[in-house]
Amino acid sequence: MSRVLVAIHYYGQGYRFDYRKNKKLAKPEKNQRWIRVNGDYILINTVNHRILRVVPG
Repeated sequence: MSRVLVAIHYYGQGYRFDYRKNKKLAKPEKNQRWIRVNGDYILINTVNHRILRVVPG
């Protein structure tokens, strides 16, 4: 299985998304964050930059 990583510029405030604003999104665990890119929601690991889950917008 190949690794898919998130580019560092997606970590800015403009991409962060509050999971409480969308009922489809689970609360992120430690070292995780939801970002929104091109209308989709992406759960990322903030330590190793891996994409953990993608939820279509």
